[in-house]
Amino acid sequence: MKSLLWKPLKAMRSRWIMGMAMAMVYGLSRGFGIPFVIKLVFPKVFRLDAMDLGLGSLLFYCSLPAFVAAIQGVSYVLSIYSMQVCAVAVMSELRRLFFEKLQHLPLTYFNKNPSGTLIARGLQDTAVVQAVFQQVTLDALRHPTTLLGAFAYLGYLCVQKADVFFLLLFLGVLPVCVFSIRFIGRRLRLKAQAVQEELMHISERLSQNLSAVREIRAFQLERYELEKFAKSTSLLGKAQLKVISYTISIGPIVEALAALGIGAALAYTYFHSIAFDEFSSLCLALYLCYAPLKELGQLHAKIQEGRVSLERIAKLIHEPTIESNPKDALPLAVCQGALRFEGVDFSYASNLPVLKCFSAVLQAGKSYALVGPSGAGKSTFAQLIPRFYEVDGGSIFLDELPITRLNLEDLRRQIAFVPQDPVLFNDTIYNNIRMGNLKASQEQIEAAARDAYAHGFIMEQEHGYATQVGDRGSCLSGGQRQRIALARAFVRNAPILILDEATSSLDAHSDQLIQKAIQKLRGHKTVLIISHRLNTVHCVDEILVFEGGRLLAQGPHAELLSTCPLYASLYKTHGDGS
Repeated sequence: MKSLLWKPLKAMRSRWIMGMAMAMVYGLSRGFGIPFVIKLVFPKVFRLDAMDLGLGSLLFYCSLPAFVAAIQGVSYVLSIYSMQVCAVAVMSELRRLFFEKLQHLPLTYFNKNPSGTLIARGLQDTAVVQAVFQQVTLDALRHPTTLLGAFAYLGYLCVQKADVFFLLLFLGVLPVCVFSIRFIGRRLRLKAQAVQEELMHISERLSQNLSAVREIRAFQLERYELEKFAKSTSLLGKAQLKVISYTISIGPIVEALAALGIGAALAYTYFHSIAFDEFSSLCLALYLCYAPLKELGQLHAKIQEGRVSLERIAKLIHEPTIESNPKDALPLAVCQGALRFEGVDFSYASNLPVLKCFSAVLQAGKSYALVGPSGAGKSTFAQLIPRFYEVDGGSIFLDELPITRLNLEDLRRQIAFVPQDPVLFNDTIYNNIRMGNLKASQEQIEAAARDAYAHGFIMEQEHGYATQVGDRGSCLSGGQRQRIALARAFVRNAPILILDEATSSLDAHSDQLIQKAIQKLRGHKTVLIISHRLNTVHCVDEILVFEGGRLLAQGPHAELLSTCPLYASLYKTHGDGS
């Protein structure tokens, strides 16, 4: 876990060393320099014959505090800037690693972890870690070196007084301060973890609410949702108050113990007749011992919060990635598009098999329709081809090459996929189509839009292809979104085209136009169509009938009508386009 923070610092080594050095200069000049200057200057200024000082000597002694302050100021600015540069670099790398990991995690991970949870980790947890890291890098050396400088000055006084008890008396309460801070810190970590959990729940609730706005309004769930959100925020508030109560208790405890040290100093001064200048510098040195402890106590509390967030981020970054490229990957120069499933088993949950010993052969350049009752495994079959999920058993071959022996990039480059509910990015229509092939020209993008019968309505928009589609394509109708998604698949020009209910939101006329466009691909691409509108799939080369995770029958429409009762029943029910 620590390597996530320290590894990126190697590239910032010189800046990091400079920041640490300046932080130490600041701490030592503050902890040792200020009390020493007071002890040095006060006897000269407050002596009865102070007027005997020459102008030069007076200016020298009076300028010493400003000199020490200048050293502190310069070292403070340089330490802050250097550490902030390092902190920003480390957090940028942490966020990059987090986002990169999301791109390679298997889809099963996203099925188990709601988007709200991942958003909370990516935004809230990284923000907490950044804030804590910045504070730690600034204070982790400044305060300890200030404490060390003050301790060194007390030691210097002890040498002058030849009195070891003098030092032990004033530092006797320091272990009590440290014990108190550690005791509170252990409990604070548990409370900080509870806060992060509640923040995650709120993020999930908010994400779910925003993704289901229409359903909430339609079923009048506004009050229900508000009550649940209010409950979550109430639990978060209680958890945060517990963290605050532990955090703010550190300061008064250290201050009370510091007051005991000052009281001991007063008593020692009374019995040993310590001079005013020594007493003044002594009290300041004591303050500079306890003040860093107070700040370090607050810092310890912050570290516990940051540690919880960093553990959550590290858990995701170290999550095993099932999707992997084999070391001895097979080359895939030219793909024909032939597919073969051989005894494939798959389940989303171990006790709920979706595909059972599934075998099928799909020839290159032919079109296939996948039909069957809901839950029969049609969409799962299609999603196994680009390795969105890994099979539990059996093998899948592309042009007689096992897909697990191919690089994922090579494999997915051969496939254009249009899901039932396609997602459009909050960008222009042009860029949404271009995402199918980032190297596509303007002419290729417009040709794909024409093939998807989208060019007409695009040109009717005020800004044409430069029209912003909104979040998830909210500015367009369902049919328009699907046609843009189809255009995105067409511009990819991949040898395999998978359409998973890709025309479900189109009216009958638009659906017929898309079917014509798909017919043009016959003989050139392997096309897989999943649809409940069986009147739109009977013209494909072959139909695969699914039942209970198995391939019940395979053949052309006319043959299956007479040989497969399930297909005949499905066609009778859905053959009218319903």
